[in-house]
Amino acid sequence: MKIENMFYISEENWHILQAWASLSYQEDKNEISGLMTAIPDKDGRFQLKDVEILKQENTGTSTELDAEAVSAYKMKHAMRYKNKKMKFVWWHSHHTMGAFWSATDKSEIDAWKNSSFSLALVINLREDYVFRVSIWNANGIPLEKHIDTSLEIVRSARPKITSKMKTIYKELCENEVATGVTTYIGGRQVNGWGYGVGRQTSLLNNNSTDTDFNKYMEIKSSIED
Repeated sequence: MKIENMFYISEENWHILQAWASLSYQEDKNEISGLMTAIPDKDGRFQLKDVEILKQENTGTSTELDAEAVSAYKMKHAMRYKNKKMKFVWWHSHHTMGAFWSATDKSEIDAWKNSSFSLALVINLREDYVFRVSIWNANGIPLEKHIDTSLEIVRSARPKITSKMKTIYKELCENEVATGVTTYIGGRQVNGWGYGVGRQTSLLNNNSTDTDFNKYMEIKSSIED
């Protein structure tokens, strides 16, 4: 499996990330950070979930998580999932700035070095992001390689019709009921492209002849061809 296809997040969890980023900027114009889990599924992909913020100190250009709070989060979810292949994701916001790796961000990524790989995510209020897989060890071989790759956002929300929308619709939208028109040419009833014989309620005058009908059928045939 290609690395760009290995990681995904539900739309609900993505919106939670965005909500925390928006709230921090609205309240204090600050960055904000937190952790997520990355749980392997049966197909070998990793689902990012369990978005949380922890105790932290923030400014407009930095964010630092409390070490004890990080340990508590990791312990809680390790006991919950009991999956040795699970990973943790350090995430943080850049609010109105671009999504990129600052020097401080890279130092924090280095702090998550382990015996396999680690994950990090930066988002901003425009919903841009950068997602990094940092590989520290491959089959026992020490390796340091950072790969910025894709994070699939699994869209699941559906349009929701509210009662307010229904009220406005009834006030503003009229239902114009279409009525059928039966046309007679040369005394023959013509309904759409079909025809038959019936009582005349013609839009044409009563002097129509078979010639008129034949001309109509010629035009019909040429259109169908």
